[in-house]
Amino acid sequence: MLDRFSDLRSLKITRYDNADIIGDHTGFNKNSYDQTKLDRLKEEYDLQSVIRAGETDWDKMVFLRKWVNSRWIHGWSRVPEGGNAVDVLKAAERGEAFACGTYSSVFHQCCCALGFCARLISILRDKSDIPEPPDALNTGHVVVEVWSDHYCKWAVMDTDLNCHYETNGIPLDAYEIREAWLSGKEEKIDQIPLITPEDRISDVSGSKGKEYVQNFYAVAKKMMGKEFAQKYHSNISHIQANATRFIEHKTLPYYTYIIVPAGNKRYMFAEKNNAPMLLVNEYPIQRAWPDIKWTSDPSKAYFTLNQTFISLKVIDDTKSAVRLMVKLSNTTPDFREYLVSIDHSDWKTARDEFVWDIKQGINTIRALTVNRSGGKGIESRISVEYELY
Repeated sequence: MLDRFSDLRSLKITRYDNADIIGDHTGFNKNSYDQTKLDRLKEEYDLQSVIRAGETDWDKMVFLRKWVNSRWIHGWSRVPEGGNAVDVLKAAERGEAFACGTYSSVFHQCCCALGFCARLISILRDKSDIPEPPDALNTGHVVVEVWSDHYCKWAVMDTDLNCHYETNGIPLDAYEIREAWLSGKEEKIDQIPLITPEDRISDVSGSKGKEYVQNFYAVAKKMMGKEFAQKYHSNISHIQANATRFIEHKTLPYYTYIIVPAGNKRYMFAEKNNAPMLLVNEYPIQRAWPDIKWTSDPSKAYFTLNQTFISLKVIDDTKSAVRLMVKLSNTTPDFREYLVSIDHSDWKTARDEFVWDIKQGINTIRALTVNRSGGKGIESRISVEYELY
């Protein structure tokens, strides 16, 4: 903020593009993968060419999502040990097919390889701890949330379905989707593109149908027993019914519970309209989250990233000039340096604290961050007008 003295009434802010920092960004782990493996992924699959046509970071990530989705048809092959994206993509080239978690993991690794901020999100529909028998293999899903500098927010990317969600053209994060679903406002959410039952089951029709049913049956038998597999997952009509249940209401029921990672914690959102569910570790389909934290505070997980905040304070004033102390803070993972432009001059490296001499007329300061990969963050700007009476 700009401290104003009573004798400096001619000093005023005329433009303020300097958003407040939300939450604690230090809880975000940008990259937990081996950088050597990420570099190989980026180079071997020429990921830069995949996103080259995108004008904004959001456009680029949509191109990337579509590319990952196109690598294989949803299936139940065993994931290569370690889940390395290159190994998965090589297996897919040999005809292997994987489920939602692998789609999301590969997309996540591709994002990290290209310097985008992303994280894996687990989502669950109601009664996931004690599901109805037909849904016993269909209670949870894995998606990715990406941070977009273009929209200055988090947003869901569903790589398995190759879609995202919007309201009035703005992409939504998992918490926003959850709020809309639980409050009965799902009609205001657009699934982009809208996935129909025909879209989902087209992957398991024709020559691939028999193989897909066999794989799904084997998974159901291993996890739930032969009787269950025979009754619910033994033919193509069962698979079609399963797929149809999965995408009903634009798949929004799966956002009843969302589990969002933040550093060494995982936050599950639970509020008065949906109490925390009981995770039964003995139940075959459930995974244990020993580090789970229940919360109804979105700022715990929905902090801002790649942002610079400019703080100004008057430190000296005379009849001919004013001096301001500039302090910069940021929310950029892997922060390297600040770039600052004064009165539309060229960008120059700056310290996090320095003096700015204000002259008569309009004075403008712009600032942004650069991360260790050379990626630039969101620009902040303040214009100050100084006039003599």
